[in-house]
Amino acid sequence: MLGMLSYSLYLWHVLLFNVASRDLGLKPSLSSPLAGAALVVVVTAISWGAYRWIEQPFQRVKPRMAPIRTPVRARLASGVADATT
Repeated sequence: MLGMLSYSLYLWHVLLFNVASRDLGLKPSLSSPLAGAALVVVVTAISWGAYRWIEQPFQRVKPRMAPIRTPVRARLASGVADATT
């Protein structure tokens, strides 16, 4: 599960840790393990929500148009026909 959340964790931790230290005055360190643990819980919860409701729906979307695939024989025939005319 952590592998699936790693990108969201990476994005959200920077924002929330900066906001917490700059605006709220919380500096997660060894001297305040409770603040650090609370930030980790909040970041993990927001990351899970972003993964669940933002990333997963985009991963499930199928392309509307399939790429046009021309059989190899048709491409070769058209190339041969172009070369002979």
